[in-house]
Amino acid sequence: MLGLASNSAPGVYFEFVDTSARGISAVPTDIAGFVGIAERGPVDTPTAINSWEQFEAVFGSFIPSGFLAYSVNAFFQNGGRRCHIVRVADPTKVATAGRAVLGHDGTPTLRLSAISPGAWGNQLSVMVGQSSPGSTLGAAIQPADRWSTIVRSVAGFGRGAVVRLFQDAAVAIESYRVVTRVEAPLYQVWWHAPLDTAFDITSPIYLEVLEFSLSVSRAGQIKEVYSRLSVIRDHPAYVGKVLGDVGAPDSGIPALVGERPSQWIAIHDPDPIGIAELDDPSPTLPGRLPRIGEVRPDGGADGISGLTPDDFTGDQWSTEKRGLRCFEDVEEVAIVAIPDCLIQPPPATTYAPLPPPPPPDPCPVPVAPAIGPAAYTPPAMEAPPEFSPEEVYHIQRALVYQCEQLRNRIAVLDAPKAKGRGEAIDVSEIRGWRQRFDSKYAALYYPWLVVDDNLRLGGALTRAIPPSGHVVGLYARTDLSRGVHWAPANEALNWVRDTSVSVDAEIQASLNPLGIDCIRAFPGRGIRVFGGRTVSSDPDWRFVNVRRLMMMIEAACLQALQWAVFEPNGAYLREMVRISLGAFLTAVWRQGALVGATASEAFYVKCDEVNNPPAVSELGQLIAEVGVAPVRPAEFVIFRVGRADDELQVSE
Repeated sequence: MLGLASNSAPGVYFEFVDTSARGISAVPTDIAGFVGIAERGPVDTPTAINSWEQFEAVFGSFIPSGFLAYSVNAFFQNGGRRCHIVRVADPTKVATAGRAVLGHDGTPTLRLSAISPGAWGNQLSVMVGQSSPGSTLGAAIQPADRWSTIVRSVAGFGRGAVVRLFQDAAVAIESYRVVTRVEAPLYQVWWHAPLDTAFDITSPIYLEVLEFSLSVSRAGQIKEVYSRLSVIRDHPAYVGKVLGDVGAPDSGIPALVGERPSQWIAIHDPDPIGIAELDDPSPTLPGRLPRIGEVRPDGGADGISGLTPDDFTGDQWSTEKRGLRCFEDVEEVAIVAIPDCLIQPPPATTYAPLPPPPPPDPCPVPVAPAIGPAAYTPPAMEAPPEFSPEEVYHIQRALVYQCEQLRNRIAVLDAPKAKGRGEAIDVSEIRGWRQRFDSKYAALYYPWLVVDDNLRLGGALTRAIPPSGHVVGLYARTDLSRGVHWAPANEALNWVRDTSVSVDAEIQASLNPLGIDCIRAFPGRGIRVFGGRTVSSDPDWRFVNVRRLMMMIEAACLQALQWAVFEPNGAYLREMVRISLGAFLTAVWRQGALVGATASEAFYVKCDEVNNPPAVSELGQLIAEVGVAPVRPAEFVIFRVGRADDELQVSE
């Protein structure tokens, strides 16, 4: 620290402070990632969600064909605060979002579609209305060149406004013009083209500004209203500017980010037109105005009937990232799950038989036949595929593989479902499933959980769902309330009625040593996760909290020591790295995450000339060996922070 002035006398002083020995802060570990099937929303696009209400706004609510919404709701119900969602769909059908046309036949028109693919878009209704924010009467004397009009009021007139001009004559005279500029002090409006010679400029001319509105409804409820819109690109309320315009798919027109983008519809303008592109005198201009009335998108499809495991995992050899691979670039995700790999077609809804008809009236009174709307027929819903055990393993193995490669997240695996039943396999089968995995980056939970179901599938009031959403929420709750070093176990779960399979102490005694984390119901204590082990055969990495603590420490070091990459490789740099690591690990130890009565018993940092000899330094490499003693097990777990090829690396 270099003082630039003496502070012995009253005054204002400043100092330079050496900040090269930068501190290290813990990174968040509670942020989750889910892959699955949703009612609507973007496909193969990671989307950050911070509440259940936000999930409903973007991806919709519970659906019979997927577990994603149930899992995300369970995540937030159990303490989660933030997650990322990737919706998957069959790429051969995903383009079938509901579509409609706004405009008149035979002329360029606006196209409308649902904001995302899915049959949900077919339930939308868009009402197109017309409004006139300004109307006036022309003055008695008009410019002879007809390029402008003197009016009594310029209120509501502005650049880009479409104006209807007409005269009350025996033969109606009507024309349309677009305003290029308004000279308010002179009450003069200028047009993109001169007025037709049919207009008598010595007689009154009526002017009316034409704009339109869009009212978006779903299932009879109004969701959004946009008023005073225009089809002219120069207008401040151009529909593409307000809602966001993607243009025609093959037009090369760049997408616009709307000032108030819709959550329900997308507007496509295949031929955006501004004042400079208008014809003279634009006879097709009226045809560009949307037709007044109601339009309903149709043709939308969910694209789930043809789903394959690769739609969930993404093609490892493709440059296009889909499904799980979309999370490769989302570094803050620390917990991942794919509950919908276990989806199966929902049970058919059964109805009670109708009562027998009453006996015929022997003296019937003639009545006119009732006339009313046709009976409502709900749209047919696509049924999802039912993956085989090998296909489920393919998806879960890809999930574990990503965690092993990125080393900054852990996979929460659901026990597979029993064939023909919407619940978990039995105890004997879960043992066999566990033998398929051996990884310190994954944990397996059993059995499924029974939750309240508003959908009433098959007439049932509850539904069995995979437990990963509840478990991931418990991870987040424990991280935020106690710390990542605490085992996410022995905590009551919220939003759960029962377990699909009853697990007692005897059953758990046979499953726990295998690394199968059981969920049990305890009288008077609720339903609790009663296990916290990974599926690793390595005793050093047996516990979930140890694995996740080390991931947090390694990620924090990797992120915070990037400043050291291009620093001169000498004794000063080694000392700064050692001090930074030591200060960070001391803070971790004080939080109770490391074993030891003193800091020296809890961890060590070695970064000196012994493990950085001249031969290593001359190669531009820097090695810092770090040993920590997590709360369980007590022995040291060692990792190394190294600089090589202008890149910081961490290895265990």
